Amino acid sequence: MKQALPLPNLPPELVGSILEMSAELVRENAPTLLLVSRNLKKWVEPILYRTVVLRTEDTARKFLDTVHARKQRDPIFFDHCIHAIIFVQGDFGLPPSHSSIATILDACSAVSSVSLYTSTWLSTESKVPEVLLHRLTAIKQLYLVQTPREVFHTHVIPNQITHLCLGFSDDWDHSPIWPIILSCCPYLTHLMLHQDIHDFIAFEQFEHKLPTILPFLAQELHLVVFVCRILTGRLLAFDELERATDIPNVALLMVLPSYLIGKKTQDHVLPWRQMQCLMRADYPTPYMENVWDRAARVCLAARKNGHVVHDNPVRESYLDVTSS
Repeated sequence: MKQALPLPNLPPELVGSILEMSAELVRENAPTLLLVSRNLKKWVEPILYRTVVLRTEDTARKFLDTVHARKQRDPIFFDHCIHAIIFVQGDFGLPPSHSSIATILDACSAVSSVSLYTSTWLSTESKVPEVLLHRLTAIKQLYLVQTPREVFHTHVIPNQITHLCLGFSDDWDHSPIWPIILSCCPYLTHLMLHQDIHDFIAFEQFEHKLPTILPFLAQELHLVVFVCRILTGRLLAFDELERATDIPNVALLMVLPSYLIGKKTQDHVLPWRQMQCLMRADYPTPYMENVWDRAARVCLAARKNGHVVHDNPVRESYLDVTSS
């Protein structure tokens, strides 16, 4: 029988912070803390469920079994502790299915952040997850990587969204999609767009598109972030791109492989590893939060100095933090 292990006579907030750091810094060993005592379990268990990452259909089904079993004992447990759910296609196995995504969203309707890094839910034959998104009354952040324009034409995005992350598509620049997105999300304040650059021609096209898009978005939103991932070994003229889009509340960030990051570039780029972590959803939430904060600092510095400047790259140690 478990014995109640007394905790130090410290303020509850401090005890929670200590246990949270312990659970997050050594996350693979954190479940063992649940076996120590009931007091520790009360603090640690919600931390472990704060951000849920589901890469395969098998893990999605196991998570559903856990949800159903726990709801019988504590119906509101997952409503309080799960803040973010990430669906992503892993390297092995089938991605979470449409039915699993739908059931999970229905069971965890109090989440504030949902990331969909798989196109399963966008199938024309399956619209249930889109409907379920409207039931997520607490959701504020939505991250979509594979995002066809038709999603926004059907008005399925929750209108309380404040932070939206999209994979930028080549056919979005001259379309009426942006007013539609803003009408779907009237409370949207932060927009992040990702673009992969494979060669110099793609870079020139990207450089040409931005001035036609960003002025409109900048008038409507507090912060617009463009994350440009360079997939070529040739270092591109990022300074020219800065001058083409010198807008106070627009931040341009470049992602480069580590071998291209040197003294001349380290002030305005993100390490490739950071983007890999984002796309794999290994460390999604802290990285996203860091990018928002980083972009805000870039814009603040630009307003002070009258031109676009970039801060230092994220420290590698930040990747060790996995809290939401």
